[in-house]
Amino acid sequence: NLSEEQYHFLGEEIDSVIHSAAEVNLIKSYQDLRSTNVVGTKEVLQFSLSSADQNPKAVHFISTNGIFPTSQNSTALSSDSPEDQDISDFWKMLEDGYGQSKWVAERMCASLMEKGLPISILRCGNMGPSSESFAWNLSDFIFLALVACLSMESVPDASSKWKIDMTPVDFAARAIVHCTIADPSKSIGDVLHVQNPKTAIEFEKLLHWIKSANDKTFEKVSTCKFKQRLELRIQGSDLIAKAHAGFDSIDHFLGSCVNFGGKKLQGCLAGTGIHCPSIDGEFVGILKFDC
Repeated sequence: NLSEEQYHFLGEEIDSVIHSAAEVNLIKSYQDLRSTNVVGTKEVLQFSLSSADQNPKAVHFISTNGIFPTSQNSTALSSDSPEDQDISDFWKMLEDGYGQSKWVAERMCASLMEKGLPISILRCGNMGPSSESFAWNLSDFIFLALVACLSMESVPDASSKWKIDMTPVDFAARAIVHCTIADPSKSIGDVLHVQNPKTAIEFEKLLHWIKSANDKTFEKVSTCKFKQRLELRIQGSDLIAKAHAGFDSIDHFLGSCVNFGGKKLQGCLAGTGIHCPSIDGEFVGILKFDC
């Protein structure tokens, strides 16, 4: 909704853009997400070329590891899915609209980056709670899965295959600020994985830590029975309603976790004092769940 005058003014005054705007939804289709995630990115790239002196603005595109196929299509993946892995054919194996829309947006950025424009791509992992405030996204799949288990003191048998990719959001924020503002020379023209460098955690281990910290016990039940119990608790709880509505997606994504290499990011952060906090019993024991 900018006027032409405002657009040109910003075009002359701004020298870099961090493009993190996106609709994150693992249920909606590609067509539903295209306008925001694909067309929106196209507009940002066009804006980066809008200055009268013809010097393009740097664009730091915040992408996602969701552009990788799940482990169920693991034949397409390297063992640690490094930052420089060729993703050109991944669109054939992506099953959700969000991953598809971000893949298309990322390929647009990569195409211009290959032509020499100052662009970086930073793929974020699943954002977990802050290691300082312990605040968490209340729509996050992992959070909803834990709320569901805690509220019913039971766990679906499918969870024995679930693994958790959880990156403290404050670490991700510090890493992005360093790589895009403090020292952008280390990210321009490259792809970085902004996520926890540790191997994904088993969901059952996460529950064990929560059980120890909160004196809880969990009954293992069939996945069908777990979903039936969830349905009975929908009334009066928005969180349970979200967990129930998204359970099949939760089961799919937590059951097909992929490990991602992050050597380039670690190289960029070397000597900065920016380190990813450990997700362990002490960290998880401080988390609070209103259920």
